[in-house]
Amino acid sequence: MQAAHDLDFQNARGDQLETRVTGYATEQFRLPQYSVALFAGSVGPRIHIAPDLYPGLSIKPYVTGAVALLGGSNYLNAGGAGMSLRSGLIPRRASSAIPVFRPIRQYRRWRLATSSPAT
Repeated sequence: MQAAHDLDFQNARGDQLETRVTGYATEQFRLPQYSVALFAGSVGPRIHIAPDLYPGLSIKPYVTGAVALLGGSNYLNAGGAGMSLRSGLIPRRASSAIPVFRPIRQYRRWRLATSSPAT
């Protein structure tokens, strides 16, 4: 599932606050240790640069984060910041001008049991 919301700042340049959220979950009834859930989001202002000279040119600094669960336990947390650049040459396509910085914290407190020992 994905959701997006753009809040217009009502200024002459057309700047806005962009919010994006993504979620995914699956439940395994026979093997619950393989149930997976992922939630991620980002938020940041889209700032138009010189709209009179370069229509469609904008920059967006943003913060981002993600959480992953495996078997009902926290498996991975990630958060960071980045920046994207959009031009009017290719509408609605963003290219990353600055790489995203995302520190990751991984949890491995679970064990995956695939079969019982042979007797």
